[in-house]
Order: sequence, then structure tokens, then C-alpha cells
Amino acid sequence: MPIAHNEGRFFSNATEFATLEKNKQIVMRYSGENPTGTLDGVVAVSNVDANVVGMMPHPERASSTFLGGSDGLKVFKSMLEWAQ
Repeated sequence: MPIAHNEGRFFSNATEFATLEKNKQIVMRYSGENPTGTLDGVVAVSNVDANVVGMMPHPERASSTFLGGSDGLKVFKSMLEWAQ
């Protein structure tokens, strides 16, 4: 999955992080290697209503073989399946 954040990565203080976990707002983590050094491998978080997600990897950059790969398409397909 392409990572296009330059120097950015998820960080939080302990109180905010505990709240995110309690509210189940952490929706994705790296499995295995954490290439960005993000806090606890967090890749994506949602708002409290779970209708907005912020994510660091860029699946849109790997959503077509024209772009060099289609692994990112799996992320979008899983979102569609979840929403149905």
C-alpha cells in the first residue's frame, strides 16, 4: 500500500488515545511492520459517529493496474461491503 505522507504520522497523548480506543475510533492498524513509526501502528481513525475516517496510507494510489497495482482497491471494496 503506498504511503505518501512525507514526515507525517499519527500521534496522540495518552488521554486522547485511551478515548479513541474506548470509543472504537481506531479503525485500522498496520499488521506486522510499522513503516511510519506511528503510535501503536495506527493507520486510520474515525470520528465519534464513525462516518468519517482519516487514513495515512493512500489506497487510491494503488487502485488500478494503470497506477502500478490494485491492492488498494481491496480497501474501497471492503468499505462498500461494510456499508451495504
